[in-house]
Amino acid sequence: MQTIKNISKPLLFLTVIILCSSFATSVHPFYVGVQELDLSSKDQTAKLSCRLFIDDLQQELVETTKEKVNLQKVNKHNTELLSNYILKHYKVKVGNNEISFKELGYEVVEESIWCYFEGRFEPKEKKISIENSLLCGSISQQNNLVHCSYDGIKKSSKMGCGEGELSFEF
Repeated sequence: MQTIKNISKPLLFLTVIILCSSFATSVHPFYVGVQELDLSSKDQTAKLSCRLFIDDLQQELVETTKEKVNLQKVNKHNTELLSNYILKHYKVKVGNNEISFKELGYEVVEESIWCYFEGRFEPKEKKISIENSLLCGSISQQNNLVHCSYDGIKKSSKMGCGEGELSFEF
């Protein structure tokens, strides 16, 4: 009986270590980003917030820039990397006019990054078109939930990689 007890303790310990390490190194099972676009015709402003998983975003930036990236450190270089990447892969048009966004910064919240942008637009039309290829370069199963509000009226949709353009009519 003593021999079984001595063997079972190390076996139990080893099993726990193996299980814990397999969870620690696994990637999350879903790939979802959230983008919120808030347009105000009164102020003629467009505010964009993007939420992406930090590990996926770092992987994408490493692949596109070929440099080591640590987005946990909020600094000018990382802000510029994120801004260039997001503005290249997320385009917004009101009617036929593309909004030119300026980055306001980013913050790390748990396992995610929130990036903030602001732009101006002419509120002549109420058709909003969005091209979104965020993280599609390295994660083909990436989905993005897009929330768009125009003067307080909110509409939402899901975009997968390769789906092209999403439009909202207000």
